[in-house]
Formats: sequence, structure tokens, C-alpha cells
Amino acid sequence: MRVALGWLGAVLLLGCAGRGRAPAGAGAEAMPADMVLLPAGATTDGFLLDRLEVSVADYQRCVDAGVCNAPTKVSSSCRYLDAADAAGLPMSCLVAGEPERYCAWRGRRLPSGREWVRAARGEAGRAWPWGEAARACAPGDDCAGVRTPWRGGSGADVSPEGVHDLAGNLREWTSDGWHGDPGRPIQLYTPNWPDLAFITYGGFGFRCARDVESASARVEAPALHGMLMFGETPSYLYHLPMFRRPHDHQVLLVLQPDGALTQAYVAERAARAASLYTVVPEPGLLAEVVRPRSTRVGRLVRGHFERGGTTLMSGELAVSHVLQFRRLAPELREATLDYLLVGNRREAFLIHLIGGRPSFDQVLRVAPPAEVDELVLARGVRVSFPGHAPGQPLPAGRAQVARLGARQLTLAVGAEVYRELDELR
Repeated sequence: MRVALGWLGAVLLLGCAGRGRAPAGAGAEAMPADMVLLPAGATTDGFLLDRLEVSVADYQRCVDAGVCNAPTKVSSSCRYLDAADAAGLPMSCLVAGEPERYCAWRGRRLPSGREWVRAARGEAGRAWPWGEAARACAPGDDCAGVRTPWRGGSGADVSPEGVHDLAGNLREWTSDGWHGDPGRPIQLYTPNWPDLAFITYGGFGFRCARDVESASARVEAPALHGMLMFGETPSYLYHLPMFRRPHDHQVLLVLQPDGALTQAYVAERAARAASLYTVVPEPGLLAEVVRPRSTRVGRLVRGHFERGGTTLMSGELAVSHVLQFRRLAPELREATLDYLLVGNRREAFLIHLIGGRPSFDQVLRVAPPAEVDELVLARGVRVSFPGHAPGQPLPAGRAQVARLGARQLTLAVGAEVYRELDELR
């Protein structure tokens, strides 16, 4: 069965593995031929990643060395491992801990969830590993049914850096829960990636990573990163972006309900329900401010924190997980008007996906669409509005026709939560 990455990628989440590190000063001549370099950027440090998923033959060498354990093969999806020609196919059906054991044996480690998404979506948050345009099912691929996994067999599914099989094939293990629900093996089904049809499936493959010492790593000073706060079940924080560094990221966080600022916000909404609330975390690097399952001191403001807002309190800001960490690409042109649809059956929102300069920032309330699976809605899904110009904000307070992949939806768009034009000129 072929499976694929969603808006933030989909991985099975484990405890943190050991960090495999490449030799200091390693350059192109020291890079293993079976790995590619992902340069340091805003979302990750520089790292090396396997071009292909680990094969059955690769893993068997670890078993023969007495280091790794044989796969459990408890699922019907594991039967292909017993085939005579399985040696070159991707390894799967391993229990937690075995992928880390194999990677450590190779002097490597599992990639983090953040690194996996960086490899698949790039720094600019492209729609597919290879770019922005979807591709039809390759000739000979049974994209709609059960089939034997492959390894590097699709010439179309290759990222610009040369990583294969990120959009389809097996789901893959990562080392942490950067953006997801720990322990829940949810993955997307190809060719309906744009439709985000969630499934569960038995086998998981994996690939290994290594750290690199990179002289080109970006050096950034701590900064003040203002956030929009909205939603109550759960509450979200949305980084207010600009095209200049270090604020050139669209970031969407889900907050823990027991955090002091979250509880104060919910109580304030129940008592007063002002139209706008913002949060100012203590200064820091953006990647540290948004770190999942972390706590940080922040300031809750009624109104805009830079435009006459009233500080209500300072307290603990507790991040549950990251739904989006997307660097802006001002050199790209917006071909369609695209939004992130996110929420649940109680409340949902549309967040404009910012493309090239000039653009705008907009968050709208929307009635939760019954046609979209709640798991998909919780993680966020890209929708487009083909009847509207890309550079113009979506009108509030009326029904709008949207497209989710090949499907058409009618969305009841409600009140505008936030709009900004001047900061994105």
C-alpha cells in the first residue's frame, strides 16, 4: 500500500534516540555516497539523511552481526519480507527500538520529526517533495490498492536534494514527537495526498540520519516573537510573520490546556470575549520559543501587543505541539489563494498561507466542515479558493467555495480574527 506525507508530515513517534555525529569539518568528500546533505536553515541544523529507506538486505547484515533482532511480521502487510526477491525492498515490521539500534550500529541515528519534514517539504514548505505541482500516479504503480513496497523505484518521487520515496511508500519512524500525537501511527494515503485521507497501516520503514558540523549554520540573536492567540478547544498560538529575518516564518502552535496563560485566556474569553488577543513570549530564538512540550514565560495582552493593547498577566506558556513551521519564500508568486483549514468539530479556522511579496496575513473563523475527517482537521489541511485573486484577503461572513485536492467544499466563513497588510509589503 502506498502512503504519503501530509501538511506537517506523518511519522510514528518514539523516545529520543542517540545522536550520531559526523566527524568535525566533514565536507563533500567525507559524505557517505548513500546519504545527502540537508543544509542548515531556519528549521533545522545541517544534517545528512539516507537517500533511500533501509533495505531488507541492509538490516539483515545487522541481524547477522548479532546486533539487531529479526522483524516480528505480525501484520499481513509484512508478508512481502519472506519473498525470494525481498532483499532490495525497504525493511519494515520492526518493533520500537530496533530502527534506533540499526542506525546506531551504522554510526547514525533516526531523523527527528522536524528533520523528516524539512527533507520532505524543504525550507519553503513546498507542497510536495519535488515541488508545488502534484503528479499523476506513475505508470505501473497501483496507487489505489495493496502492493509490495518499493525502494527508489519511482523516478518522480525525488526531492531536489535527492531523497527518494518521501511522498509515498511506507510510513517512516522518527526519533521524536515534534509535531504529532505520540505513539499514534497515522499516515496519509497516496494518490489522495491533497485530499488528506487518513489511514492506519501495518508496516513502517525507516532511514537514518547524521549530524554535520556546518560553517554555514545561521547565527541568530534572540528576538521578540509576537503571537496571535485564538481558539478555546484547543487554544492556538500563531506567530505574526514578516518577510524579514528572524520573523520570516508562519508558525502555528497548539497549547497545553493546563498552562497558566491558556487558562487565563479561556477565562478572559468567557468573561469579556474581546476581538483580539496576543501573546508575547520572553525573547529567544524562534525555534526555542516553539519547542514542543516546553514551558516559557509569556505575557497575555488584550488587543495587539504593539498597538495599544492591555497586558492582562504574565505566566507560564506551555506548548503541546507544532502544527506548522514554514519559512516564507518572498521570491515565489502566489498562483492560488490558499489557506490552512484547522480545528475540530466545535470550532475551526482558516489561516492564509503566505506566498510571495506583497502578501497579507489573515485568520478567519469557519464552520467546521462535516466532509473533512476530524483527524485531518486537527492537523490542518491546505484548501484553495479558485474564485478569488491570490493577493486579496478572503471576504468574511459569507459562504465560500473551496477546493481540497480534487474535492469541492462549501465553507461557511465567519468573523475575521486577524488581518495584517502593512507588515508583508
